[in-house]
Amino acid sequence: VLAHMTKIGMYASPEDWQKVNRFLLQKRICGQLLYMLDAGQLQALVRKLRAIGVCNCYPHVLADICETVAVKPAVNQVETHVFQQQAKAHEIMQKYGVQHESWGPFAEGNHGIFTHPVLTTIGQKYGKSAAQVALRWNVQRGVTVIPKSVHKERMEQNINIWDFTLSGEDMAEIAKLDIGRSEIVDHSDPKFVQMLRQ
Repeated sequence: VLAHMTKIGMYASPEDWQKVNRFLLQKRICGQLLYMLDAGQLQALVRKLRAIGVCNCYPHVLADICETVAVKPAVNQVETHVFQQQAKAHEIMQKYGVQHESWGPFAEGNHGIFTHPVLTTIGQKYGKSAAQVALRWNVQRGVTVIPKSVHKERMEQNINIWDFTLSGEDMAEIAKLDIGRSEIVDHSDPKFVQMLRQ
């Protein structure tokens, strides 16, 4: 069972915690809760969990957590796709041994990702779709991906990315697509923060 902080809440009952083996903390409270680990307040919980992770932690926040707490997060789940490549965040995660996990690896369909000419052209070389190229690009960088689909055919395509390797030239072409910011969500926007609290 994976518990997401916004789903289970900070004050879940002891019975709820018995069902949890992985725990993912949202950025807005990850520091506040993880810093308590040094004081031993979550040590019993940690022993029962397979992993504690964080999501949407910017590089400076993740570095501060990893330099401070007794138990480092196993994973940092952040928006990562060919248009928001998170190079700096990726570098920091590698430095601290935190697994980079991508949410929104298809950029929520933005920029015509499923028919993008660069991804489509690269995919034709391998007999793969633009979506498969986008997933393979992330995986090849060492990023775990969580593609969402309700269609069986697309789920099968999403899994079928292990029989080809993008060339260095392909990876470099895809690197040029990075716009360096999110067009899905702005975590620094007060309205977004307020929406999370509702």
